[in-house]
Amino acid sequence: MSKKHLKNKRLFFGRPVWQNSTKTLKVEPLLFLEPKSLEELEDMVQKGITEDIPVRAVGAGHSFSTAPESQGILVSTDHLNKVETYPYAGNPNYIEVQGGITSYMI
Repeated sequence: MSKKHLKNKRLFFGRPVWQNSTKTLKVEPLLFLEPKSLEELEDMVQKGITEDIPVRAVGAGHSFSTAPESQGILVSTDHLNKVETYPYAGNPNYIEVQGGITSYMI
């Protein structure tokens, strides 16, 4: 679990507990996973499809919506933070970013 959410992680009857940054939303998913590559993310989504388990993504935890609420698999995008040149633009000034990127990383 990432350091920013580590203090908010507890186990509730064996399940992980994830909270947003202001602790106004508490989620108890079946699994909390942190892929470090797109391939790992694909495997996690495929697991959800194969086992008929809903998969939801969470980012920095600053949202106040109930979007992360899930009894299935909750996937953190924290480690999906690569910045690369966008290969289809034909211009090296165009970039492609992954879902876990933060504005200070760009």
